[in-house]
Amino acid sequence: MTILYLLILAALFGLLEWYLLKKAPEKLGYDIQPQVSRVEPGEPFTVVSEFANDKRLPVLFLEAREKVPESLELAAEPGKNDGPTLHRYPHAPSVLSRTFFLMPRQKLRAAFSCTLGRRGRYLFSGATLSVGDLLGLQTTPVSFDAYREVVVFPKAAATPALDRALGGYLGDMSVQRFIHPDPMLIRGFTDYTGREPMRSISWPRSLQSGHLMVKEYDHTSELTASVLLGITPPAKEEDAADIEYAFSIARSVAEALDRRRTAYTFRMNALFGGSSAVESTSSTGGYGRAHLIGILDQLGRALYSIKHSPEELLEAASRSRKDTSACILIVSAATPSIYRAAARFENHVGCKVLVLDAHVVREHAKGAESGTEEETGNAHSSDVPPSLAEEVSA
Repeated sequence: MTILYLLILAALFGLLEWYLLKKAPEKLGYDIQPQVSRVEPGEPFTVVSEFANDKRLPVLFLEAREKVPESLELAAEPGKNDGPTLHRYPHAPSVLSRTFFLMPRQKLRAAFSCTLGRRGRYLFSGATLSVGDLLGLQTTPVSFDAYREVVVFPKAAATPALDRALGGYLGDMSVQRFIHPDPMLIRGFTDYTGREPMRSISWPRSLQSGHLMVKEYDHTSELTASVLLGITPPAKEEDAADIEYAFSIARSVAEALDRRRTAYTFRMNALFGGSSAVESTSSTGGYGRAHLIGILDQLGRALYSIKHSPEELLEAASRSRKDTSACILIVSAATPSIYRAAARFENHVGCKVLVLDAHVVREHAKGAESGTEEETGNAHSSDVPPSLAEEVSA
C-alpha cells in the first residue's frame, strides 16, 4: 500500500513538473511602461513593469530578465533595499533581473526609479520570463517583445559668450524692426520735434491743434527667426563631442527665442530616430511650450547621420523663408564653404546670419571654466573670420 501511495505521489509530482515546465509559460503576460516619454538628462523617472498569471494554478518560481537601455542607472529609493538587480553587458542592452512568484489570476505591478544621463532616444524592448520547476533545477523561458521609448533632451549650453552674442544679434533685429515701421498702420499722433520727415506731418491734425503734429506709425510684421542646425558626421571622437554641443546650443537658442516670445522655425540636416529615420524640420513658425517641446524632442532623437550638408541646408532655407527677419546657423564645425553659403543666404533673404560654431563655443566654455576666457577670444560671431573674408567676398 505504501508503495502505491509513493507511486501516486511520484506521478502527481511528475505531472506538476511537466505542467510547470511546459504549460505554465503559456498564460503568462508582460508589459513595461515608462511613466514619462520625455525627460531631462539625469532626471529620475519611474518605470512600471506588469506581470500577469492568467491560470488557475500559481507560478511558484518566476525569474524576469528585462531588457533596458545600456546607459540606464537605477536611482536610489530611500527605505527600499529589495529592488531589481542591474546587469551590464558590452555593446548590448542592460538586463534588469528579479525573482518572485505569482498567485492564480494575479497581476503584479513592480515599479523602479531610474535615470538616463545622456541625450538620445532609449528603448525598453521587452523581457524574458523563466518559469522554474519545483526543485529549482530547470527553467522554461518565454520571451515578450515591447517597444517603449524615452527621449532625453540635450542639456542647455549656458555660457556668457553665447548669451552676449545671441542677445546682441536679436537686439539688433528688434531695433531694425522699430526703425522701419509699417506706414500703413497709424498708432496715433505726437508733437513735431523737427527730427521727423516732412511727409509724416498730419496737416488736418495740425490745423485742429494749432501746432504741427506728426503721425506715429506702428508695425504690423513680427520679428521672425529661422534657426538652422547643420552637423557633419564625426570622423573622430572629438567631432562627436562638438555635435553634442551643437545640439545643446540649439536648445539654448530655442529657449532664448521662446523667452523673448519671438516666433521661430527650426530645421536641421540630421536624421532622427523613431518609427523611421526622416529629416527633422519644424517649418511652422511659433513659440510657446508646445512648440519648444516639439523641437527638443527632435534634438533628443537626432542621429549623427545627415540627409544633406550644412551648405545645402542653408540653400533650402533661403528658398523657403524669404520673410525671415533673423537667421541663426548652428554648426558642429564651421568651414569656409559654410561661411560662403551664409553670405549667399544673406544676399538672397536680406537678413544677417549669426553663425555659432559649436567647436569654438565648446573651447570657449572650457577656457571660461579654467579662467582663461580672454585667451579664447570671441566664441562665436556672425562675422566671417579675417582669414575667410577674402574667400567669401570672392
